[in-house]
Amino acid sequence: MELRPTSIEALTHLGMDYERLGRFSDALEVAQRIVRIAPDAIAHANVGVCLNRLSCYADALVSARAANSLNPDYPGAYEVAGFALQGLNRHEAALNEYQRLLDLNTSDVEAIVRTLANMGDAYLKLGRNEDAVSSLLKAVDLKAEQPDLRHLLGVAHFRMGNREAALRELQIVLKLDPLFEGELMKLLDSKNNLGSIGN
Repeated sequence: MELRPTSIEALTHLGMDYERLGRFSDALEVAQRIVRIAPDAIAHANVGVCLNRLSCYADALVSARAANSLNPDYPGAYEVAGFALQGLNRHEAALNEYQRLLDLNTSDVEAIVRTLANMGDAYLKLGRNEDAVSSLLKAVDLKAEQPDLRHLLGVAHFRMGNREAALRELQIVLKLDPLFEGELMKLLDSKNNLGSIGN
């Protein structure tokens, strides 16, 4: 018997609960069930999200492409693809996916912030530190009180040798979340080997 839309909604909430609990295998199973019932772009992208959480990046990319084929204008598919490509160490290709998401002019501020942060991380991996700072500053303009974002910006400033700017960011991080103190100490310890940060 075909499940009613309310059942799909219930499954969606169940999958979200599993993800919040860190039960990503269970979340994946639920997402795959939804795809069998209603195989739209969102459903395929949600499978990709779960696969990324499980570090199954190649499979996540397949799900993202399936979502793309059903709806090329769905931003979530590009976010899933970009994250998967980063997991596969294909950072240039990931940046292309993230840029396509931004080009869609989505109104989802959270998605834009995540995308800009992921772009900053990809730029760092490629040694494009100035681009990383630029991307992360845009993210901070949208969401200033996110500790992991400010921490990544501090790393980017350190990579560029901007010690004062880096320390300023890390002081903000500690105000937002004192649990980041260990990360601050690791960053300060790396002052004589800036190239190792973020690897």
